[in-house]
Amino acid sequence: RATRSVVIMASGSRRSTPEQLFDHVLVIQLELPAGTPKVLYRFPPATSDDSSDEPTTVVQFCFPEEDTLGAAVTTDSGNSQTFSFVLTAPDGSKRFGYCRRFMLQPPECCCIISLVASFSLFSDILNIVEQRRRISSTAVFSFLKALLAHPFPEAGDSFVAKTFSTTNPSGMDEYKITRPSTDTMLDYVRVPFPPRKRCTEVEYR
Repeated sequence: RATRSVVIMASGSRRSTPEQLFDHVLVIQLELPAGTPKVLYRFPPATSDDSSDEPTTVVQFCFPEEDTLGAAVTTDSGNSQTFSFVLTAPDGSKRFGYCRRFMLQPPECCCIISLVASFSLFSDILNIVEQRRRISSTAVFSFLKALLAHPFPEAGDSFVAKTFSTTNPSGMDEYKITRPSTDTMLDYVRVPFPPRKRCTEVEYR
């Protein structure tokens, strides 16, 4: 599997300590041949308090080249791309988006929104998401639900997320999730990426 990683990041994070690993996950699909991205679903579902235009911003980041991506799916079918970005609120607080884009028919992107700045941690989580996505969307969301069942670990600590097995109907899959000793967006350097990268910061209201 050929994976191309692109990093979209910003510096100067100011954030509170989260109670869980991530806030929510958006799954976005690019409708072909029109090339129109749309949010398929959100996990956990949105509440009445979620009034920002964040989903629109995330959609734009997941498929910025929506007009030309359809042709790329033919040549890159089966591949995936990993990237991240930062959402900045009017009060200066930041949330981080970690995305895995699947070059399917039609293309699909899974985007994790979190208060945690740790590219390597969420890249590992997205590896599991991609593995289970080959089975079904249900397999993905059972894993994400298992992650939210655990409190946010201390730096350097681990926990084991258990969910139904994708290979053994009567068994369970177990995944050890380890938070790095230092949370940073700079640990993306251990993942291959193209020579060009751009830094950006997005404001949402």
